[in-house]
Amino acid sequence: MSSPDLFISPAKRVFDYAKPAWKYEVSTSKGSYFIAHNNGGGKFTFLDLFVSPADVRGTGLGTRLVSAMTRLALEKSAANIEGVVTSQHTLKIFRRLFAEERLSFFDQGVHLPMVTEQAICSLERAEEYEDNLEHRELGVWTRVDLTGLNNRDLEKAKKAR
Repeated sequence: MSSPDLFISPAKRVFDYAKPAWKYEVSTSKGSYFIAHNNGGGKFTFLDLFVSPADVRGTGLGTRLVSAMTRLALEKSAANIEGVVTSQHTLKIFRRLFAEERLSFFDQGVHLPMVTEQAICSLERAEEYEDNLEHRELGVWTRVDLTGLNNRDLEKAKKAR
């Protein structure tokens, strides 16, 4: 299967409470997307990572989407990327793309002294309480520190027309 092109465009889907300074999505023709927005202050908040249809899962597409959005965050001078991660697969992507020391986890604004593997185990335990694993509600607030990260090795998405 050939790897689909990634496109970046202004996001159409953003939660109602978000009043972002700007918002983008990186997407593919396959229906997968990663949405993020910025409310200022150097924070780049991701809202959703969705890889669909199921036949493209496990092909590295999620990694490419996160990589391209991280590159955009760096180009927009973001100091970090943060948001609620509901999938252990997304945490594994973060661990692969970023060093463990760049990742931190929070609950109600309080820093949790845990490593990525512990956060993954928490999400696995949370699955027992979820009715729909495709659209999960339970997650862990995750922050990726982008300080000093070089975007040289990150994917660059094409601008959508």
